[in-house]
Amino acid sequence: MNHTAESQLTLVDPSIAAAADGHIILSFDMDDMKNTVLRLRNDPRPRYLVHTVNNAKTTVHGGDQLLATIERKTLRPDQITFPGASPMNLGDWLKAPMWSSFPLSFEEGGKRFQWRENFVGQLSLHDPTHSETMAWFSKSRKRLENGKLVVHAAFIAIKPEYDHMRDAIVTSCLLAEHKLRMKGKHSALSEGAASMSLMAYSAVQ
Repeated sequence: MNHTAESQLTLVDPSIAAAADGHIILSFDMDDMKNTVLRLRNDPRPRYLVHTVNNAKTTVHGGDQLLATIERKTLRPDQITFPGASPMNLGDWLKAPMWSSFPLSFEEGGKRFQWRENFVGQLSLHDPTHSETMAWFSKSRKRLENGKLVVHAAFIAIKPEYDHMRDAIVTSCLLAEHKLRMKGKHSALSEGAASMSLMAYSAVQ
């Protein structure tokens, strides 16, 4: 008899909970950087709301406060607008090197910080003048445990000493992780196109 695995959602993967011990944990209701709700660990109240309309305009709210509006453009650079400020190109706020996608840097309180990608595609936030990690992002994970499909939620872990810049960390993380995923999709499409071209070439030989 064939049984369908039962799905459930947990806040944090126990296998990496130790690494996040002592951090401020913000869990994602959905592992979607454009539409989700973030909540503090063990606290059901929504802390951040991310909503996108027509895949073009994304708003990020911290509680009832609008933190940022991101507009995706087709023929022009994407823009970001902060309350009380004029729109600016997203690439002017979250800056990438000339010939690379990462690290992505942004300025907060007169200092620059960097989101870096490691060898397994995980993002972590750094102050370039220090070696320690300020915050990091963990993607959602699916595992079959005791016959049940368990979904461990995505989350951001922030060191308490950097909690004063939590809004900037969350906003920049959403954008950096979205860019990382788009980079992965483009790479997969390029590899797929190359494979199909090779197969077509081989077929006519």
